[in-house]
Amino acid sequence: MNKKGSVFNRIQHHKSLLIPIALFFVFFSVYFIISGQLQASGAFDEFDVLFEMDTPRAIEDMVVLREDHSRTRVHPLYVMMVNPVGAALARLVGDEVLVVRILNSALGALGVALAFAFFTRYGRSAFDATILASLFGVTASQFFISAIPDTISLSVVSLILLYSLFLSSVKEKNIRHLPWFLAGLFTLGVTTTNFAQAGILFFIANLNAHSNKRIGRSILHSALYGLAVLMAGAALALLQKAIYPTTALFFLPQSFTGELGYASPLIFEQPRMVLSYLVRTFMLINIAAPAPRFFEIPGLQNPGVTFAASSDYSLIGWSALALWVGLMLFCAGKILSKKQNLIFFIGIGVCLAFNFLLHSFYGVTPTRIELFLYTGNLTFLVMTPLAETFLPKWDNVFRILLLALLVMLAINNYQAMQAIIQVMGR
Repeated sequence: MNKKGSVFNRIQHHKSLLIPIALFFVFFSVYFIISGQLQASGAFDEFDVLFEMDTPRAIEDMVVLREDHSRTRVHPLYVMMVNPVGAALARLVGDEVLVVRILNSALGALGVALAFAFFTRYGRSAFDATILASLFGVTASQFFISAIPDTISLSVVSLILLYSLFLSSVKEKNIRHLPWFLAGLFTLGVTTTNFAQAGILFFIANLNAHSNKRIGRSILHSALYGLAVLMAGAALALLQKAIYPTTALFFLPQSFTGELGYASPLIFEQPRMVLSYLVRTFMLINIAAPAPRFFEIPGLQNPGVTFAASSDYSLIGWSALALWVGLMLFCAGKILSKKQNLIFFIGIGVCLAFNFLLHSFYGVTPTRIELFLYTGNLTFLVMTPLAETFLPKWDNVFRILLLALLVMLAINNYQAMQAIIQVMGR
């Protein structure tokens, strides 16, 4: 009996390792091939053509030792995290863009593998977690940011790790300070504003773990947590500047004032327009991409591409959106009615609200709103309720629905990407 149990446990252990490894290699291959097509089209050569992404800057941050790394004012430790490996590989391989494509595609695939780990930790079977992780991997957000070099692919990895830690802390009603410290430092190091999510989730997890204590105690613990992470981040930023002199220090006032140019009070002037676009971008376009729109940018060879001005979907796209919305409404109803993992979803909801509030002002311009490049900070948040999709005796029905959604999203988003590649390659 013990031997049978031991064999079964070994099989389960190997399965838990082999599936995420397989997911990693499958999605790495897909992202890497697509990134090669984009590179061949010249899409990586100019700033702002792909959803206002500064792709040439991201390439330099990843692999060039002596370059302008000033965007560290909002990505505080990104260069120190990525550049040593990237620069070393670039010298070894002799092709900077190839190395960047490998790194960015690997980070995107790692996000999919971590999504599998999250859903299994949540309680889903290996098969169901594979479907859900694959579904995340083919969303428009994850598909595009994993093929286009930028800081967002690493940001996704840091956030999924953060949500997984929050889930474990809520389930165990326990705060493990070292993992929380590292998770907070990771999110801060990649993108400054994402550290707010770490602070929000730490506070809720702390309150959940010490429900017999007053709320003031949790506020104090959260303040100390934030202070510890910020001090460590500042120390590492100083070290990074000693190694890379052109990096910016995120904690200096000029770093904040430099970002004011990306802020806008448009929400007060046209609230309905801004809010509708926030919902459309962060809840729909990031899942299923519409047909891209193109526009001329003075002085640039390639046209700009945007989803902001488009609501054109094929039959497959509309079907995918309808199924996605239906599944999300079902999941939301199930969570609210059964109150399963309610504390976890309260944390997720507050983080989602924070991102909506942030981007009501940041990244919104009077001339053109292009929020798609920020979707990596929200897409996995939006997808987490899908862990509650299933019902007893109806599991296979929901599996079929999720697989149908997976296929439709893969086709729809691949077609949108190919439309961009064809236009850029002209």
